[in-house]
Amino acid sequence: MRRLSGLRLVMVLLVMAVLNSGEQASAASAGSASRHTTEGGVSVSVSAGYIHTCGVKSDGTLACWGYNGNGESTPPSGTFVQVDLGYAHSCAIKHDGTLICWGLNNANLPTPSGTFVQLSAGSGHACALKSDGTVACWGYSGGDQPTPSGTFVQVSAGDGHTCAIRSDGTLACWGSNSSGQATPPSGTFTQVDAGYGHTCGIRNDGSLACWGNNMFGQATPPTGAFVQVSAGNVYTCAIKSDRTLACWGRGDQGQATPPGGTFVQVSANFLHTCGTESDGTVACWGNHSVGQGTPPPGRFIRRSVSAGGGHTCSVKSDGRLVCWGNNGSGQATPPDGTFIQVSAGLAHTCAIKSDGTLACWGNNNAGQATAPSGTFVQVSAGVEFTCAVRSDGMPVCWGINFAGQATPPSEIFAQVSAGYYHACGVKGDGTLICWGDNTQGQAPVPSGTFVQVSAGSHTCAVRSDGTLACWGDNGSGQATPPSGTFVQVTLPEILPHSCAIRADGIVICWGRNDFGQASPPAGTFIQISAGDRHTCGVRSDGTLTCWGRNERGEATPPTPIIGRVDLQGRLTDEGVQIQAGALTAVTAPDGAFTLEGPAGEYTITASHSGYLSSQTTVVVGLTSLTLPVVVLVGGDADGNGVVDLGDLTLVGGHYNTTPPGDPRADINGDGRVDLMDLILVGANYGKTSHQPWLADPSAETQTQARI
Repeated sequence: MRRLSGLRLVMVLLVMAVLNSGEQASAASAGSASRHTTEGGVSVSVSAGYIHTCGVKSDGTLACWGYNGNGESTPPSGTFVQVDLGYAHSCAIKHDGTLICWGLNNANLPTPSGTFVQLSAGSGHACALKSDGTVACWGYSGGDQPTPSGTFVQVSAGDGHTCAIRSDGTLACWGSNSSGQATPPSGTFTQVDAGYGHTCGIRNDGSLACWGNNMFGQATPPTGAFVQVSAGNVYTCAIKSDRTLACWGRGDQGQATPPGGTFVQVSANFLHTCGTESDGTVACWGNHSVGQGTPPPGRFIRRSVSAGGGHTCSVKSDGRLVCWGNNGSGQATPPDGTFIQVSAGLAHTCAIKSDGTLACWGNNNAGQATAPSGTFVQVSAGVEFTCAVRSDGMPVCWGINFAGQATPPSEIFAQVSAGYYHACGVKGDGTLICWGDNTQGQAPVPSGTFVQVSAGSHTCAVRSDGTLACWGDNGSGQATPPSGTFVQVTLPEILPHSCAIRADGIVICWGRNDFGQASPPAGTFIQISAGDRHTCGVRSDGTLTCWGRNERGEATPPTPIIGRVDLQGRLTDEGVQIQAGALTAVTAPDGAFTLEGPAGEYTITASHSGYLSSQTTVVVGLTSLTLPVVVLVGGDADGNGVVDLGDLTLVGGHYNTTPPGDPRADINGDGRVDLMDLILVGANYGKTSHQPWLADPSAETQTQARI
């Protein structure tokens, strides 16, 4: 409960003795879906182990929950890019590309050295894909079995067998084959997942193939197109092209009965399954016996940024969009809603909503901001055209098309990039294809397999071994990449510079640098985006930074203003309206709020029906600002900005009514007009708005005390 100072405290204590009520409790049961959506904490993805679960937080640190008898749920410190779990051990890739494992290590084998781009932990062994495309395995049925030679694009470790996708898209499996789980079918695949006694993979056309133990139907997949599959113990779950879930096989604990909604990632293991929903919510279902299906509060989504011609947009950790910089065509005024990806073009912006549909805004002179219908998994905004990958892997482009840049080939794609007047895409088999303008040689592609491509006035791509390839216009050296291994490359739509993230998280830029756009700051990054004269990136701790030209504020990311409001006498503090110029927010149940805007001076007002508003003026720099807790005093029932006789008359006239005869009389929102509402009027009688924003509500001289 809340405090009032001096003699008023005695009166309140007497009232509280009368008004005190019981509490409620609830518990999750096996088979029910457990969701957590509170702002602030957990990861871009989630991995389900035998009876524990881990995820990478938005700041790059790890969180684990469930059984911890072998230390498998006690993660190490540091920042990470991926985590994957086995029977009683956990492994993760650090931001510098090195590996670390913890938990049970009965094979007594150390993790391999080197830099890695993907890992998979099986029941008693683990495998990881090195930055050069080779595979390393260790542990039981891993380290004691030779891995095949060649280069790969993905690996998956199961119970006693391993499968991997070669650079040409074909499969290789090795290890235990008692049920045929290590005898893959022919054809080319985009993803494979090894379970306990069966394996499943997604073919280039999006269809599923499963092989091995099928006692419970776990290796008999449904028809249709899919984007991700996860093979568990004796069941399987997969994400369909419309982003809904399908599970099949044994489901006695509810592990094969997924919740509704749309998902971006799913992880099946022994008796429980977890998935990341499109809005960043984590849902777990199946057995919850040791808490493995009860994730901590947090959004499982990582902040991302996209730099355009003169503006920048970012997806926040709660899925909402924020844009800044040049807004001459409305390109920096995003719509409401929650999103999973955004792409800023020259003067327009497109983003994928949480339900998979597209929204575009800004300059639409060539139709580049008129988004098609359907659901999508990736979008890229270019100069005056846009390209996107549909949920079934098929590309679609719209906008200006004089050079054929908006006429993509009819093939399955994993990723597309719209540039100046050409576009490129990574096909399902890892090969590249480009279309559109070729006056600078930017469209013909090199041979080999790739994991990511970026098109501008020239083109660069990351090969399967992590090295870079660039081609096209090289007048400023923008198509002469550095050596080393990289995880992402980015180019602006028009002007010639390039930036890439090395395997250790360091950003390297080359090419034109007249505004400092190719001079990145120190530190490690998880994602970057190059605009025409500025570049922005997400650091390993989740914060944003930009460098280069800042004429329209495009290189000044919005600064978070963090605060909390207490509503005097209320049990929850949600619904307080926060206003700071054009910035607005509404408090969560605990009163927390966050505003984001450019550096400058702000007058912040907090207001709520039945309470006097509070106001403060702050100067915000380039780093986040945490405000003191502000307490709004109650008693202004009639909303005229002063606690006076009118409020006393209003509350007294409806005293002892349940429900309230006039909702305004129920100041503390408990569903009845009673003594507590009268106390709020009496304790604050004569006070007016705006109350000062003070930090110490418990001080005896503080007029904004809280019950």
